[in-house]
Amino acid sequence: ALYLSTNNLDLIRPWLDPHFKELAAEIRLDPARLNYKAALQEWTQAQFKVLPEYRVVEISQPHNNQERFIAQVWLHGQKFGEGKGRSIKAAEQAAAKVAFLTLSTQENH
Repeated sequence: ALYLSTNNLDLIRPWLDPHFKELAAEIRLDPARLNYKAALQEWTQAQFKVLPEYRVVEISQPHNNQERFIAQVWLHGQKFGEGKGRSIKAAEQAAAKVAFLTLSTQENH
Protein backbone atom coordinates (compact mmCIF):
# COMPACT_ATOMS: atom_id res chain seq x y z
CA ALA A 1 0.00 0.00 0.00
CA LEU A 2 2.85 2.38 0.79
CA TYR A 3 4.46 1.81 -2.58
CA LEU A 4 1.18 2.23 -4.42
CA SER A 5 0.43 5.50 -2.66
CA THR A 6 3.94 6.97 -3.03
CA ASN A 7 5.42 5.10 -6.04
CA ASN A 8 8.62 4.97 -4.02
CA LEU A 9 10.31 1.92 -2.52
CA ASP A 10 12.31 3.92 0.04
CA LEU A 11 9.65 3.53 2.71
CA ILE A 12 9.37 -0.24 2.38
CA ARG A 13 13.01 -1.06 1.59
CA PRO A 14 14.04 -1.38 5.28
CA TRP A 15 11.39 -4.07 5.63
CA LEU A 16 11.78 -5.65 2.19
CA ASP A 17 15.56 -5.97 1.86
CA PRO A 18 16.10 -8.25 4.86
CA HIS A 19 13.44 -10.60 3.52
CA PHE A 20 15.14 -10.78 0.11
CA LYS A 21 18.53 -11.36 1.73
CA GLU A 22 17.11 -14.12 3.91
CA LEU A 23 15.46 -15.75 0.91
CA ALA A 24 18.68 -15.52 -1.10
CA ALA A 25 20.58 -17.16 1.76
CA GLU A 26 18.03 -19.99 1.89
CA ILE A 27 18.35 -20.52 -1.85
CA ARG A 28 22.14 -20.69 -1.64
CA LEU A 29 21.87 -23.32 1.10
CA ASP A 30 19.29 -25.44 -0.72
CA PRO A 31 20.96 -27.39 -3.54
CA ALA A 32 17.71 -29.29 -4.15
CA ARG A 33 16.12 -26.24 -5.72
CA LEU A 34 18.64 -26.10 -8.57
CA ASN A 35 16.75 -23.28 -10.23
CA TYR A 36 19.71 -21.00 -10.62
CA LYS A 37 17.87 -18.66 -12.95
CA ALA A 38 15.27 -17.88 -10.26
CA ALA A 39 17.95 -17.76 -7.57
CA LEU A 40 20.03 -15.32 -9.61
CA GLN A 41 17.01 -13.14 -10.30
CA GLU A 42 16.11 -12.98 -6.61
CA TRP A 43 19.72 -12.29 -5.63
CA THR A 44 20.21 -9.51 -8.19
CA GLN A 45 16.90 -7.94 -7.17
CA ALA A 46 17.95 -7.98 -3.52
CA GLN A 47 21.48 -6.71 -4.17
CA PHE A 48 21.13 -4.35 -7.13
CA LYS A 49 17.39 -3.84 -7.73
CA VAL A 50 17.80 -5.00 -11.35
CA LEU A 51 17.21 -8.16 -13.35
CA PRO A 52 20.01 -10.02 -15.11
CA GLU A 53 20.04 -9.91 -18.90
CA TYR A 54 20.31 -13.13 -20.91
CA ARG A 55 21.83 -13.16 -24.39
CA VAL A 56 21.30 -16.40 -26.30
CA VAL A 57 22.74 -17.53 -29.62
CA GLU A 58 22.02 -20.71 -31.53
CA ILE A 59 25.42 -22.22 -32.31
CA SER A 60 24.34 -25.50 -33.91
CA GLN A 61 21.37 -26.44 -36.09
CA PRO A 62 20.87 -30.15 -35.26
CA HIS A 63 18.04 -30.49 -32.76
CA ASN A 64 19.66 -33.34 -30.85
CA ASN A 65 22.90 -31.45 -30.14
CA GLN A 66 23.49 -31.12 -26.37
CA GLU A 67 25.22 -27.77 -26.95
CA ARG A 68 22.87 -26.22 -29.49
CA PHE A 69 22.53 -22.88 -27.67
CA ILE A 70 24.95 -20.70 -25.77
CA ALA A 71 23.67 -18.18 -23.23
CA GLN A 72 25.40 -15.37 -21.41
CA VAL A 73 24.28 -13.58 -18.25
CA TRP A 74 24.96 -9.86 -18.10
CA LEU A 75 24.55 -7.52 -15.16
CA HIS A 76 25.42 -3.83 -15.23
CA GLY A 77 27.15 -4.24 -18.59
CA GLN A 78 29.40 -7.04 -17.36
CA LYS A 79 29.23 -10.72 -18.30
CA PHE A 80 29.03 -12.95 -15.22
CA GLY A 81 28.27 -16.33 -16.71
CA GLU A 82 28.07 -18.41 -19.82
CA GLY A 83 26.49 -21.79 -20.42
CA LYS A 84 25.51 -24.18 -23.16
CA GLY A 85 22.46 -26.36 -23.54
CA ARG A 86 20.26 -28.27 -25.92
CA SER A 87 17.49 -25.69 -25.42
CA ILE A 88 17.41 -21.98 -24.71
CA LYS A 89 16.09 -22.72 -21.23
CA ALA A 90 18.89 -25.21 -20.50
CA ALA A 91 21.56 -22.80 -21.75
CA GLU A 92 20.14 -19.95 -19.65
CA GLN A 93 19.99 -22.22 -16.60
CA ALA A 94 23.64 -23.24 -17.12
CA ALA A 95 24.71 -19.62 -17.51
CA ALA A 96 22.69 -18.57 -14.47
CA LYS A 97 24.40 -21.26 -12.38
CA VAL A 98 27.85 -19.94 -13.30
CA ALA A 99 26.79 -16.34 -12.64
CA PHE A 100 25.02 -17.13 -9.36
CA LEU A 101 27.94 -19.12 -7.98
CA THR A 102 30.41 -16.46 -9.13
CA LEU A 103 28.46 -13.58 -7.61
CA SER A 104 27.62 -15.34 -4.35
CA THR A 105 31.28 -16.37 -3.95
CA GLN A 106 32.40 -12.78 -4.53
CA GLU A 107 29.91 -11.61 -1.91
CA ASN A 108 31.42 -13.94 0.69
CA HIS A 109 34.94 -12.56 0.19
